[in-house]
Amino acid sequence: MSLNKSRSIPFCCWIFIPLISILLQGCSGLGEEISEGKITYQVTYPKFKNDMMLAILPDELEFTFKANKYKNKVLKRGWFSSEMIADCNSRTLVMTLELTLKRIYSEIDSSKTNLMLENYPSPEITFTEELDTVAGIKCKKAIAYFKDWGSEGVKVDLYYTDRIAIKEPNWCNQYKEIPGVLLAYELNQFGLRMKMRASKVEEITIQYSNFKPKKAYREVSLDHILYDMEELFHALL
Repeated sequence: MSLNKSRSIPFCCWIFIPLISILLQGCSGLGEEISEGKITYQVTYPKFKNDMMLAILPDELEFTFKANKYKNKVLKRGWFSSEMIADCNSRTLVMTLELTLKRIYSEIDSSKTNLMLENYPSPEITFTEELDTVAGIKCKKAIAYFKDWGSEGVKVDLYYTDRIAIKEPNWCNQYKEIPGVLLAYELNQFGLRMKMRASKVEEITIQYSNFKPKKAYREVSLDHILYDMEELFHALL
């Protein structure tokens, strides 16, 4: 499967990959570990002022996890949904897209993930001793500096925790240095600066089937799904 390194990664892939969507050591001793459950993030676009477009962009991200796997899902009901499923044991990713009658997915290994990430340089990370509470969870704070965001670069406040039982989940995103699940972070894709902040953390039962693409989905190449995602959001913006 070929990979065009010049092609941008769609913003919701980063929400998944990143996101993604987003995890590792964190706030040791600040609560009991949660082995499975769901985190709900609010998604905002602080630099985007087009109210009509904001109405059709995702405003919520759902993050489910169990057995060192997790899934990020964004959707706009009646319009589209997209998922990123990360298996942190095998270091594989599954990306899905559902748009009207189109239902496709692509599975990639860590080597192809690393090629994707070369399109987006990692930020400079500064760790602090500050603590704060996000969605009822005590978190540590780090600061990410993205020198390529704007003429003078941008600093982003990150909050992360080790209470979520996922080992090295950030292997597949720009925040590899962060030793914990990110409960507050930002991304910048397709000219959109996106801010994700957890609003709810629930310790609930998650089915293993949650981490598999639906049977109705058709497998395609990575280039194929990235192209479709790019076309979708270029049309919107």
